[in-house]
Amino acid sequence: MFLSDVDLNNLLYGHFMPHKESTDNPQVRKIILGVSEYLAAQIQMEFNLPDSTEVADACGVIEHKR
Repeated sequence: MFLSDVDLNNLLYGHFMPHKESTDNPQVRKIILGVSEYLAAQIQMEFNLPDSTEVADACGVIEHKR
């Protein structure tokens, strides 16, 4: 899966701007995806997310204080 920094930020923190460290915005903990199957019903998948601070920091979506 290839995501831009904006899409990854939206996925992990629920907003489009870079996530600022030490803020009150919590990370997203559950994602529910729905995909329409061709000529059939919708398939729904649910994902529970662990703490993703290390991943977000390594991918550059956390804005650190200077």
